[in-house]
Parts: sequence; structure tokens; C-alpha cells
Amino acid sequence: MTVCDNLGEHLVGNIYIKFRYERDAERAVEDLNTRWFDRKPIYAELSPVTDFKEAS
Repeated sequence: MTVCDNLGEHLVGNIYIKFRYERDAERAVEDLNTRWFDRKPIYAELSPVTDFKEAS
């Protein structure tokens, strides 16, 4: 597991998850885009980032 640094006091920004299979990532996006957290919708999308060093 790779965790990107968060410089804020609270979690702010993006979360990146790397999947082994592209289809699993597509399913996760579909499933997450129908979910809510703390009465707020979750917005998921696929990213071209394949190396977590690029995510910072």
C-alpha cells in the first residue's frame, strides 16, 4: 500500500487507489458513484496516473 502525504490537519484532496485489473477499477468507479459519505455524494473517476510518485 502506498499513502500519499496529506499536509492539512484534516483529510483534504484526492484519494488514489491502484488496481491490478482495469475492469476492477471500472467497477469500483461505478459502485462508488452511487454512494454517499456523511450526507455527501462520493465522486470517483479513473485517472491516467500509473505511478504514485506522479500523484504528489
